[in-house]
Amino acid sequence: MMKLVLQSTLLTFAMVGLSAAAQYPERPVRLVVPYAPGGGTDNIARLLAAKLAARLAQPVIVENRAGANGIIGSDAVAKSPADGYTLLLAGLGPLAVNPSLFQKMPYQPSKAFAPVVKVSSAALVLVTGAGASKEGLKDLLVSAKGKPGQLNIANAGKDRRSTSAPACSPARPASR
Repeated sequence: MMKLVLQSTLLTFAMVGLSAAAQYPERPVRLVVPYAPGGGTDNIARLLAAKLAARLAQPVIVENRAGANGIIGSDAVAKSPADGYTLLLAGLGPLAVNPSLFQKMPYQPSKAFAPVVKVSSAALVLVTGAGASKEGLKDLLVSAKGKPGQLNIANAGKDRRSTSAPACSPARPASR
């Protein structure tokens, strides 16, 4: 009988511990965007924050920490406690491209972050000026190969997919 009382008491204490555990989230969640306000990632973050806040019944605060190709905001998240209250919404730049661009980084992406979910994807579009006489990509590449060094390409910045896409283009060797 004493054994049964002891087991019941231990079980009661264990259940009290479970009921005392806080439900996530018990305070606001920060969603860090390592880019300036107003860009594509920031807009997506604000939409995501509104949906998350409604679902979690807690505020989700978008915090823009721009600079150094996304390293400043990413580093802030990497150094925060791994408790789920600080999240990073970033593209490939701070996570995959920057380690190849910078010899020294304050964090190692593969060790500092754990993927949660893919939020969005974007297509790259190649366009020319309205006056260009190109019928398609094939004609553009033929023209680029025929006039080395004369094809100008613009992109959004050095840590973006739009930078590496032209570098991988078949026209690259002829356009330099």
